[in-house]
Amino acid sequence: MKKATKLKVIVRAGSEVDNIDLRIALSRGIKVMNVPSEIADSVAELTLGLMIMLSRKLYKAVESLKRGIGSRIN
Repeated sequence: MKKATKLKVIVRAGSEVDNIDLRIALSRGIKVMNVPSEIADSVAELTLGLMIMLSRKLYKAVESLKRGIGSRIN
């Protein structure tokens, strides 16, 4: 925040603002707010995606593709 001289607002996606120094922000006139419900859909989608990846062992396929072991289409 020291170098952000024109900063007016800090918005955090999540339920808390405990990782922001509120004392310094407020002393500099910077508004601090959060939007806890904005990421709920993304978190749910990521969770379901990871569950599918683990249940189908897709992480093994990703690793083999990274190593160049995947099958090739000629």
